[in-house]
Amino acid sequence: MASSKKGGKTEDVYLNAFKQFDKNGDGYISLREMREVLTAANSKLTDAQIYEFFMYNDSDKDQKVSFEEFVAGVKKIIEFVENAREFFKQMDTSGDGYLDKKELRELLNRCGQKLPEEDLNKILQEADKNRDNKISFDEFIEACT
Repeated sequence: MASSKKGGKTEDVYLNAFKQFDKNGDGYISLREMREVLTAANSKLTDAQIYEFFMYNDSDKDQKVSFEEFVAGVKKIIEFVENAREFFKQMDTSGDGYLDKKELRELLNRCGQKLPEEDLNKILQEADKNRDNKISFDEFIEACT
């Protein structure tokens, strides 16, 4: 679990984050530890979502997340967010950093979802947490997860 010279600062960041979760210092993250840290961090995840997240990271299904599994999981999350950001930018045709109703309609059409106006309004309302009639990238990510 020691920091490698190859990974440098990135490896140290992963190790420090892992240690925040590994409360008992046994070299693994348990579901309980993950739940405690996420709850303390005011995570909006439900217990079921935390369990799903834990199982997603527990690739060998031994009911604990090793440092290697943790790093692999973090890298997958980073990749997902980067891909989502690129997609968001492509859909933000106005370039203002938000998806408005027209851009949301286009996004859904590209995904094969031609929805009635009422359904489109409902999706916008659910995703638009701050009620400014547009979806920020953070709101987009929250809606996608």
